[in-house]
Amino acid sequence: MSIDPFDNLKFEKNQTVWHFNLRSKTWENRGKTALFFGNNPQNFQYKNYYFAFTDERRIIRVNFNDNFYEIFSNEAVSTKISPKMQPFVENERIYFFANNHASEGIDLVSISLAEFLGKSQSKEDFIKIDFWSTYSSYFNLVLGLILLGLIAYIWRKYRPAQPTLITDKNGMLYVGNAAINFDETELKVLRFLLKNDDVPNSELLELVEQKGVHFSHNIRLKNDLLNQLNLKLKAILQVDVNFIIFKKSDTDSRLKVYRLNKHYFKVSEEFLND
Repeated sequence: MSIDPFDNLKFEKNQTVWHFNLRSKTWENRGKTALFFGNNPQNFQYKNYYFAFTDERRIIRVNFNDNFYEIFSNEAVSTKISPKMQPFVENERIYFFANNHASEGIDLVSISLAEFLGKSQSKEDFIKIDFWSTYSSYFNLVLGLILLGLIAYIWRKYRPAQPTLITDKNGMLYVGNAAINFDETELKVLRFLLKNDDVPNSELLELVEQKGVHFSHNIRLKNDLLNQLNLKLKAILQVDVNFIIFKKSDTDSRLKVYRLNKHYFKVSEEFLND
């Protein structure tokens, strides 16, 4: 029995079963008992069994090895056993005090434990597993994973679409509603690459070259500008794609030509012919 946590004057049945590990010094809640047999002074323990007497004068034997209990009904014994003195067992024989109704005295009786119990009437689980206490952590984990998956699904389905095309307006290039900051030379090169498929190296040089400087310097300017454009387009569209590629000319393998990946562009004829 335990005290009602809300009323110290009330007692309530306590059917919780705890297991204490002597090696690890830890407690484990095993669940609740399937039945309640109280603290009858006749109850006793022998080996790994606990013997209890019910109000109906039945004998319960609990096996703590497999957590089963059996009910025995031997009225010839249970109706005579004295409620004031606890039986004890030695060498599979039980010694108990029985009321002698004829002499109105008390006799000490010794019989085998099997004879004392009689025939088993039923065998059931002694501990009822508290499903929520046992599996709540797993349930919460699964529920959390389902919730995360649902949130990810909703986010992927309803998130704002990332702009994937570069368009033009008033002579400028945009991604979504944001203008892209290209300088005049970069716009000139992009417009030329958008307008043509394979652009020879010499024609690109004419767009970026500076008069009065060495040819190698203009080559370097052209390469730097193309690299900068490529990196800027990658960063703006957040894709790992080489936008400006070069290859050998189909007509003359000694010549190098450049091509723009136009898959990410949707520009007007007005912009191309500006």
